[in-house]
Order: sequence, then C-alpha cells, then structure tokens
Amino acid sequence: MSSLAIEYVDWTTLRPHWANPRLHDTDAIRESVEVNGVFRAIITAADGTVLSGHGLYEVLGERGGGPVAITRLPISPDSDHAKRVLLADNRVADLGRYDDGLLLGILQNMESPVGTGYDSDDIDNLVTMLERIEEAPLVTADTPYRPPVTLPPREERVLPRSTAPPPPTTVPTRYLLIPVRTEDHDRIKARIEDHRLEYGFEIPGDALADLLGLG
Repeated sequence: MSSLAIEYVDWTTLRPHWANPRLHDTDAIRESVEVNGVFRAIITAADGTVLSGHGLYEVLGERGGGPVAITRLPISPDSDHAKRVLLADNRVADLGRYDDGLLLGILQNMESPVGTGYDSDDIDNLVTMLERIEEAPLVTADTPYRPPVTLPPREERVLPRSTAPPPPTTVPTRYLLIPVRTEDHDRIKARIEDHRLEYGFEIPGDALADLLGLG
C-alpha cells in the first residue's frame, strides 16, 4: 500500500463532487476551524474534485480560500472507486456508535464544548438519557417476552382524530431518546412529523402519543 502524500494547492483549483449526497452543518465546521484550526487534509480525485471534506472545502472558501492541504488519489472522479470513497467517508462513520458515558465524561471535564460540535443542550440530553438507562428495570432470563409491535403501512390504518384539546402554547417537555434501526429512522421520523402537521399537534411527542393511542 502506497503512502498518502499531502500537498498544498490553491483553493480555486478544487471543485466539489457533482454527486456528493452529504449535507453538512457548515456552522459547526466553521466553529471548529475558528477554534481548532484545520487539522485534516481534503481528499481529492486526480483532477482536484473533492471526495472527502466537502464541508471543510466550503468553509475554507468562505474564509478566502488560499493554500489548502489535500491528499490526491490517482483516480477519476467518475470512477466507481471515487464514488466508493465519496460514500464510505460518511457512511462508515454513520455506522459507528458512541460510548455515551465516556463521551459525557469528556465533555463535562472540558472548560467549554465550543469547537467540538456539541453544546450545553447535547450535554443535558446525554445526562437525561444515561439517568433513564440507570433507572430502567433489569431484563433477565425470567423477564416475559414481549414481541415487537409492527405498524402496518400508513394507508392501511384508520386512526381516529384525537378529541383532546390542543396543548397550551408552552408545555413542560422532556426528551425521549430511544434507539431505532438505522434503516427505519427517517421513516419513523417522517411518520410522526406528518401526523403532527395533519392534526395540528404542537410537539412531536403529542403526535407520537396519538399514533400509539395514548392521546
């Protein structure tokens, strides 16, 4: 395996990949660059097309461009090899998970989370989630089996509209963090949001409760 060399090129010689499907939080990237500086190279195809680091490329352009550290791969941007790099760069990270206890410990022992992509709300949510895990009943071999609930497609269900009065403008809320399969995440989120908008619920939790017949 050959080593990956780093070279410095002018920002104007680079271009984003036409098929990049990733949407970036440029505010978080911008904050990281301002606090931490640039600590990674952008990966490009042979002609300077960005394969990894599109968010950083965009933020550096906002800051005037200039010399940019890149690692250039000897491949065409239209090749399957380039597309694999483009997709794997984000997908492999998405498939990972965090040790939430260790993550919380790191964040709580820092003077400030600024520049990490986390904020005080994220820390509060981690605390709440870990407290609920500690309070959850222990599942043992003697725990009765409860089969998972499978919801039929939306068009096959007839859900009565909740007759409960609408919630007040400001209601006390708490976050409910539950693990779901990666492939189901967007479908479940969209189902809850559609129901919220259709029936005028103020927060997603009310829509979820109504879908579950708890409204």
